[in-house]
Amino acid sequence: MTNPAVSYLVINDGSGHAIYPAASGTEDAVKAEDGQQLTHLLSPRLGWSFDSGIRAGQLFEWVSVISYVWIAIGLAVVILAVVYIIYVTRRNYRPIQLMMQRIQQLPDRPGEENNKDELWMIDHALQSLIRQTVDYEQQEHANILIRRRQLFLDLMEGTATETVEFRLNNLSPFADGGKGEVFPVYAVMVVELHDLDLPQTEDEESAGSGRSEDHGDADQRLSLSLLGVIQELAATYGWQGWAEWMSRERISILLRKEEGDGEGLLGVKLQEMAQTGCEWLHGHLGVQLTIGIGGQTHELEHIQDSYRAAVSALRYRLTLGVRDIVTSDQVPQANEIPLYSYLPLISETIRSFRLANHDWRIQLEGLFGAMETDRLKDGDILTIVRWLQELLEREMREMKDVSGALDRYFNGSEGQRWKAEVESASSLAMMHTLMLEHMTTVYRTYVAASETKSYRAMVSEMKQYIEEHYTNPDLSLNHLSERFDVSPKYASHLFKTEFDMKFVDFLTRLRMNHAQQMLCNTTETVQHIATQVGYANSITFGRVFKRVVGVTPGDYRKLRLKPEDSVAGGAL
Repeated sequence: MTNPAVSYLVINDGSGHAIYPAASGTEDAVKAEDGQQLTHLLSPRLGWSFDSGIRAGQLFEWVSVISYVWIAIGLAVVILAVVYIIYVTRRNYRPIQLMMQRIQQLPDRPGEENNKDELWMIDHALQSLIRQTVDYEQQEHANILIRRRQLFLDLMEGTATETVEFRLNNLSPFADGGKGEVFPVYAVMVVELHDLDLPQTEDEESAGSGRSEDHGDADQRLSLSLLGVIQELAATYGWQGWAEWMSRERISILLRKEEGDGEGLLGVKLQEMAQTGCEWLHGHLGVQLTIGIGGQTHELEHIQDSYRAAVSALRYRLTLGVRDIVTSDQVPQANEIPLYSYLPLISETIRSFRLANHDWRIQLEGLFGAMETDRLKDGDILTIVRWLQELLEREMREMKDVSGALDRYFNGSEGQRWKAEVESASSLAMMHTLMLEHMTTVYRTYVAASETKSYRAMVSEMKQYIEEHYTNPDLSLNHLSERFDVSPKYASHLFKTEFDMKFVDFLTRLRMNHAQQMLCNTTETVQHIATQVGYANSITFGRVFKRVVGVTPGDYRKLRLKPEDSVAGGAL
């Protein structure tokens, strides 16, 4: 039950003689002095004693030796770490000391405490250095933007050409810094924005400057968006774009491309890119714009020529009738026509208008036709139209008996709306249409407000109005009275006196005449013809047609009658 290598057991009799182990002198004998006694038992009956314990063998000696080795290694590591820390501290303290001396040489700022420790001073100095660096970088970025804008203006205006190439390479507005291995081609686009202003209403003005700041932020966001979209679009088509605002409504874009396509193909791609930009900006940002495209050049000093050609193209937008894109090759040759040569045409038109002569419409058409033939610039066209408006207003004001009835057409919101619509017209034809519509409205009011002796002019104007609007189912004496500022009874009297028939009969015969023409010359259904001549349904139309013409519309078409062959002779 004992293992001599680990423990021992010694049994002695009452006389002290060893009973176990029996041969105490053998090699494997374990004695009490060989280990640590843990148990001592005495048998009272036998007188034997039992002593047992753990033997102090080699195992415990090795364990003790290993423990001492680890302790020695730990002490050595601690000593080396302390020595290294002292060495590193002494080695690095010198630069820190020099740094502190330089920091202490700086002048103290007002309100700063001087009793701070060294680490606080170093941290404070680093924060100041970082702040100054950030401020310097922001200022440098702003200076670069200003210098780039000035360079852009110099390129567009053709100034400082001797340093343009050096500044272009230095400021690097393009992706490659303008240092291509081949000769690049340049072109200029000028984008003119319409309806970009964010006007302040009276309520917004009374609300204070906060609303103005909101408009300013919106304008700035829109400006950045437009510039970003334009430059990305140019990159999509293989061009490098550099865009700058020239005014609140105008952006100039300098395009650069490595020469690789023919001049004609480049021009086509430029127009395609401009068309895509117009459609995208109108669809996503709701911005209406017109783009003028200048010619292409390989020389920096000729960029100004491309810019001037693009700006000149925008000046002929009305004459050319182009809304989105105008190229420099569309611009007519210089043909300076003195504006005063149009004054006789304007005066003659207004004179016929004042005398209630229907020829004023023909003369107005001749005035706009002359402007189109002479290929005037947009600014010259607007000047002539303003002369026409001002002369018309002055003539109407001089007629005291009707000036009160016409005042609303020249003053107030209606007058301002008319002028704004005319000046914002997209083409010369549209401007002519707007002028004709407004002057016709003024003319009818003017005729209606004239003295009774001029009733013939009023009747003639009413007749023309009926002939133009006979398709309106709501056309009636009440409608005419509201339109021409006369009573229904007086309007009926004028018709009876002038045409020897009632207004209803005049309108009915006019409608039936047009219906007969459509039945003979078209294959449209009776229902469609009825709506085209001012009747809400074919039943009413058929009843009136038979009463006036003598046959139904269907029989009229089958018989192939002509208007003069009708039973009732309904042609006017």
